[in-house]
Amino acid sequence: MHPPRPPALSHALTSALWGAGLGVFIWVGLLSVELTSRLAALIIGILAGIGIFFFVLVHGDQARHRQQDRKRRTER
Repeated sequence: MHPPRPPALSHALTSALWGAGLGVFIWVGLLSVELTSRLAALIIGILAGIGIFFFVLVHGDQARHRQQDRKRRTER
């Protein structure tokens, strides 16, 4: 009997988790060093999270495609 496989996550959900996690990390970091006001730290954290989400959404899946391309080439 095989162990159960973890559920497959879509790339958009993975990108959202990265964006939210790193956005919160940046927000907490700005609050801890008191570089900006609380509102400015929140805005910067939200904008950073949105930017990270789109960056990972666009560029994050390329490594998996490269691996699949290599497998296809070696199978021929």
